[in-house]
Amino acid sequence: MYRLRVEFNDCFQDFLNTLDTILPRSEARQPYNSVRDAKQLGFIKKAVADLYRDEKLNIISAKEKVRALIDQYIESQGIDPKVPPVDIMSLDFKTHVQRHRSIKAQAAEIEFAARQHISVSYEEDPIYYKNLSEKLTEILESLADNWEEKVAELRKYIEQIQAGRTTDETGLDPKTQMPFLNILGEYSQKQFPELAQTTVEIVEHIRQEVRRVNWGSQIVQEDLRRWIAGYLDERDLVSYDQLEEVADKLVQLARRNRDSLMAGKLSPLAT
Repeated sequence: MYRLRVEFNDCFQDFLNTLDTILPRSEARQPYNSVRDAKQLGFIKKAVADLYRDEKLNIISAKEKVRALIDQYIESQGIDPKVPPVDIMSLDFKTHVQRHRSIKAQAAEIEFAARQHISVSYEEDPIYYKNLSEKLTEILESLADNWEEKVAELRKYIEQIQAGRTTDETGLDPKTQMPFLNILGEYSQKQFPELAQTTVEIVEHIRQEVRRVNWGSQIVQEDLRRWIAGYLDERDLVSYDQLEEVADKLVQLARRNRDSLMAGKLSPLAT
């Protein structure tokens, strides 16, 4: 399917370039109405781009006069070409999906909206989004051609994504602390209560560091990485040969989540 989209995109781009060359001469409309065809193909391309969340299928590379013709036609069909597809976190997403008459199109809309959400958000909590990705793959593969049940499961999956990360028995904040606990849990053999307390202490230290005016300095971030490695080593939380790898992952996570770390509240475990 991806290969077909690429081929369509290349052929359509060649067509638009040719059309731009002959506009506004009459040859653009006679004997074949190439302008009409460009408008209709542009509309199809917009619909496919939104369905598959494929930015490569936009027409931004088209020349201005051709793009204007296509945009006007798309707008006349009730679609704003400048508005991105409905985000999976939007309250309107389920309603938007149901507008598709085809059950296969509904499944595709959910699948690619989920893939886009996971791709964009992955670095905020790699373990959490890896699990979400694996769950999506499991649904798609286990229910391959059972479209009704597949869409039913994908709708439940949407609810899981929209609910987001919730506070569990650890009492850790799902946005500022759980991502760090998830990484530690991948490498450490310690029990979760100990890892939870460790996470609180590490995250509170990281919070102090990311609030520094010179946080962007490589020296500051390298000092933090060394501190984390030393902390983990002192408490024998991960094996010695993994200290550097885990410390590096936690610093990367701190960079990605700096805004939420600066704004987040202290966990009760930290008091």
